[in-house]
Amino acid sequence: MATQVYPVNQNQTLRLVVNGDLFLSGSNQSQVKLSVDEPRDLVVRLEGELVDVLCRDDVIVTIPDTMPVVVSTVSGDCDLRDIQSSVQIGQVGGDLTGQRLGRISIEAVGGDCEIRQVAGEAKIRHIGGDFLGVELSGVLAVDGVGGDVDLITHHGDVSIRAGGDVTISLADGFEGMVDLRAGADVTIGLPASCNVKLDLTAGRGEIVYRWGGERQIIENHQDVRTIGNGNALIQAKAGDEVIVMDQLRTDERWQRGFDRQEERWQRAQQRVRAWERATDETNRRIAAASERAARKAEEAARRAEQRVQETMKRIEQRKHGWSGMGGVFNGVPVKPPSRVSDDERRLILQMLAEKKITAEEADRLLRALENLGDQS
Repeated sequence: MATQVYPVNQNQTLRLVVNGDLFLSGSNQSQVKLSVDEPRDLVVRLEGELVDVLCRDDVIVTIPDTMPVVVSTVSGDCDLRDIQSSVQIGQVGGDLTGQRLGRISIEAVGGDCEIRQVAGEAKIRHIGGDFLGVELSGVLAVDGVGGDVDLITHHGDVSIRAGGDVTISLADGFEGMVDLRAGADVTIGLPASCNVKLDLTAGRGEIVYRWGGERQIIENHQDVRTIGNGNALIQAKAGDEVIVMDQLRTDERWQRGFDRQEERWQRAQQRVRAWERATDETNRRIAAASERAARKAEEAARRAEQRVQETMKRIEQRKHGWSGMGGVFNGVPVKPPSRVSDDERRLILQMLAEKKITAEEADRLLRALENLGDQS
């Protein structure tokens, strides 16, 4: 796995095309971080206010949590979390799961769609499987769900069209408008102290009220009534039964889907952390190797400098009358000095200073000149 990081500003938008699974999350950092198994599978273009990303496989993406996102296509599953800005989704081939989002619009999801804690508007055109919405606060509009719908603790206006069952539980104090169409049953859970007008139509089944500990059945397939002052309006048309109860949903079956998402996130993050640890170890080894090479170069330069100083000393000795036959200095036998001229020495030192030769090459040149001098 490899990671690429791109600094971004608050005016830029991220656009994604992913031919695999997408893990997309927000953070408080001003950068886009992309993690993939193979770097060649990732193409990134920065053009003005657009960060364009194409990935040919699975990708883990971290962005500033206020950065707008446009996801054109995801061929696999799409997991979203912790994004305060708008998220626009085109086509998702697999399942879509989102948590803690600002607002979201989705064109099509081939599998199931599960969203939780969306503060703003949520618009979805088509879902091939089931839809689950938990703790949604804004307007919710779902035009077509092939399977069942579960909507729990909702606060805003609702419009839903589904081929299967629709089950909705409204929050205490709800005062919006609800329009439900289901191919099978519709079940509506209301707080006991609600203020709502009901306009209900059942198809092949009945309309059933489970209210105040009693059970009432309406057999003519249609019923209109007001509970409280009728501030909220609920219209429901079911292919089979319509059930109204004074109980909010208390079971947590919905939690399983988000638990699965958490497990997927944990596995994805473990892969990233494992790669980062391996990268850190590689960088440590490279740094250690560089340090060793630097020490060797420094030692070679020191030896070359020592040779230069020795040569300069011998030249000074020659200037003071030493012959080429050697002799004794302060009672110590010494070798005869070399015949390296001042001009030759300055030329070698100049080439070394200008980095035209290395310290080792300078040392070899001095030795060669000294040998020539000895032979003469």
